[in-house]
Amino acid sequence: MILITNKEDIKKALEDNNFKLFGIGGYPSTRSEIWPLVNDYEVICGNPSGELDAIKQRTKVSVFLQTENNKIPEKKPQVILSDKSVVEHINSSGKNKKVALYFYKPTEKVAEICKKNNWIMIANKPELFEKYSSKLAFYKILEDLKINRDIKIFDLEKLDENLDSLFEIWGEKIVIQFVDEGGGRGTFFFKKEERNKIMDRIAERFELIDKEKSAGMKIVASRFVEGPVLSITGCITKDNGILTSYCQYQMIDIPEAIKNKKDAVGVFCGHDWSLSKNIPDKINKKGIELITKIGEELKKAGMLGIFGLDLIWDKEKEDLIPLEINVRLLGTYPTTVYVQLDKVEVPLVAFHLLDFLGIDYKIKNEEVFRKDKIRNGAHLLLFNPTGFDAKCGKELKGGVYKMVDGKMEWVRLGVELADIQNKGEFILTEGVPIKTLVYKRNGKLLKVLAKEELSVNDARELNSWAKQIVEVIYKELNLQPNEK
Repeated sequence: MILITNKEDIKKALEDNNFKLFGIGGYPSTRSEIWPLVNDYEVICGNPSGELDAIKQRTKVSVFLQTENNKIPEKKPQVILSDKSVVEHINSSGKNKKVALYFYKPTEKVAEICKKNNWIMIANKPELFEKYSSKLAFYKILEDLKINRDIKIFDLEKLDENLDSLFEIWGEKIVIQFVDEGGGRGTFFFKKEERNKIMDRIAERFELIDKEKSAGMKIVASRFVEGPVLSITGCITKDNGILTSYCQYQMIDIPEAIKNKKDAVGVFCGHDWSLSKNIPDKINKKGIELITKIGEELKKAGMLGIFGLDLIWDKEKEDLIPLEINVRLLGTYPTTVYVQLDKVEVPLVAFHLLDFLGIDYKIKNEEVFRKDKIRNGAHLLLFNPTGFDAKCGKELKGGVYKMVDGKMEWVRLGVELADIQNKGEFILTEGVPIKTLVYKRNGKLLKVLAKEELSVNDARELNSWAKQIVEVIYKELNLQPNEK
């Protein structure tokens, strides 16, 4: 058994046990975040992007590119791993080592490929993932734990006949979510005065989702709560309990980032750890209690590793309302690893690795992975704002930038918070567009990473600095319609 006191202990544990780890993802930066924890690490990605040179500074990257123009970036690990040359490369590079794969979420196809090649899957079994990815499974956990979440669940065809009673129970505004659809597509806010238009609004949205899937869909209704959206990360371990972060602000529905996303609600746009110092200790304590209880229930079901809990902070009642769980790597990644390293903590994902790899360990104390709540870091996702499939007219180099006289100036290569050396610097990473690839209407373009706050008003809007950065990025990219 190894005692974990710092990140070097993680490296030694992996090296002593003869592991070679591969991160599988769409871009060079996808799943690159654990390179500081692993000596023998390589990223396998499907596409190059503007941050390739920056990532290559830190770890080995192998790009398996579809060379033709007008390609939409391939991001799914199961597609990348289905390429014979990828399998051959991994087996050759990992020869005489225990090969383990680190990726976003498990699927049956990925599990099948790993089993066939005798690779270790750093993830839960696909059937467990599927079961606990369901909102209904989450609501059952809350019910079993007697955690209050005032909801009503209906078949879609029963919604109209129940609307009047929902407004009677919860007042002037309610929330409707589809059980099997994510935020941004499956979430609606309705006012009582809109009562007679609600079913038409839902029917219109189905045209954007999938009309055939609408039959038999279940919805969940709840009271509308005014308040900021928070998230908190947990890590289920075999012998070291449920480890957690503190709460951090989520940025949701940021208008500058989601232009032209028709009628979108609940679209995740990023996190602001720097702003999270304003979250009271009482709320952080409540968040830790909630995610620990939920983590213990998931552990009983056989789950391990990283998971996340989304919450609404009801400021009026000084309470947290659990919204949903994500039983996989989270939207905080890869940035949260760099946030914890900046704090000289061992990132929670280190224990995710150790447990899935079967390495026995003990943690010296809580401070190893969670010190005080003060954090530095924020990231913002930017989406294609054009309303059409687009290509960039100008390529941007990934790395560290600063604003000079209203323009972006490239400073140096960089990919993590430690690469930001001066106030006012920020990083472009995670899929920085290149000319040969096509970016879907409303699809993600890139991520802005900063040490300073990017938001104000409980992360519900960008600050003036961030707004200027976003405006200049879109101008520089010069997105144009894709002409096949």
